[in-house]
Amino acid sequence: MYTHKFANIMIDVCKILGLLSKELDKKELRNHTDFISHQKFLDDAYNGIIEIIDHNEVINKDKRREYFYKYEQLYNQLNSEFILSKLSKKEIIKKLTEITIPAIIALDMHITLNTSSKDNPIHFYSYIEAFLFSDCYPHNLHDPKELPKGVRKYLKRIIKNMKFPLIIDTKLLEIQIGNIRASANQNTKTFIQKIKICKLNAKRANLNYDDAFEKIKMAYTSLNSMLTFQNETYLVQLVKDYYEKIINENTPLSPPLKSLYVYIYKYIYNEGNVKRCSDEIISYAKLSNIKDEPLHARYVIRKINEIVYVYILRKNYTENDFLNIYKKLRECKQYPIFHTYEQFLDILYLLRHQNLNEAYRLINGMDLGEIQSNKLISSISIIKLALKIKLEPKKMVH
Repeated sequence: MYTHKFANIMIDVCKILGLLSKELDKKELRNHTDFISHQKFLDDAYNGIIEIIDHNEVINKDKRREYFYKYEQLYNQLNSEFILSKLSKKEIIKKLTEITIPAIIALDMHITLNTSSKDNPIHFYSYIEAFLFSDCYPHNLHDPKELPKGVRKYLKRIIKNMKFPLIIDTKLLEIQIGNIRASANQNTKTFIQKIKICKLNAKRANLNYDDAFEKIKMAYTSLNSMLTFQNETYLVQLVKDYYEKIINENTPLSPPLKSLYVYIYKYIYNEGNVKRCSDEIISYAKLSNIKDEPLHARYVIRKINEIVYVYILRKNYTENDFLNIYKKLRECKQYPIFHTYEQFLDILYLLRHQNLNEAYRLINGMDLGEIQSNKLISSISIIKLALKIKLEPKKMVH
């Protein structure tokens, strides 16, 4: 079965925020494909993410879960769009990811910090924002050592500015901060344990510096997550660029920020709003050029969709119908998306001739992860399951 890709993104987010233990088999987690497991994982993931990024519920939990729902529906919409591009699926996803994820983070950071009460100044995003605009943030991120170096300097400065008395030893914290490197992600839980030791030592000396240590913990947690995000995506600079555009009051928001802001924060969810946002992001990404589109590209997709989905036509497609589609498919060979449609047409052709074993062999050889369209993935998965029931009934799990 094909793993739900949005759940994969949430697994990566949980990994970045330190919510997944080392003992957890992430491959096994990614292979949970049944609906109940999928929903249970997302429910737990949302709760865990919210607990870290907004522990005090500056934005209430229900509202945040509504945002997550909109993220998922936008992801699904982007994946269901027919994008005629000479780029591979991997390249398309990379480009759309570089546009949407940093923009969503920048918007969430801005909305959250603008909602945050002055009585509650400690927030996950507070230290990320402060660091991004501090003299510790490097001018050039091409050298992977520069960002960790800046974080080390910034965290040590925070500890120094707390002006702890000499009796409070913070070497445990400074040693771990000094070990921050670009090559490996640090475990936030280890640092939190050291914070607890420092708090306990302070209390033994009849000193209460709990608030100071909580600030250090929050600063480390948020900046360590930012470093892990950079190691996984290299998108921190884009987050800063988008955030600067948002806070620049003299510059009106433009796509994709405007599109995402309106979709996520302004209107209730409906199919029209998510489609509009998706279309604007794809247009902004400049993934295709309509002038270069093959003459029969849309015809081929329409005819294949009619064969599979448009039952109302009730048309028996002839050999000539198939040959005509194959002929027009050959005109579109330079576009990777049509390689998959040609394979899919091969399967339909084999099914038409009752050649079930060959169709099953062909469908088992397809890599669903390389298919751009979620609609096509669903169709192939259903046919694959039907053929398995027909040809391998003893292998079916009841």
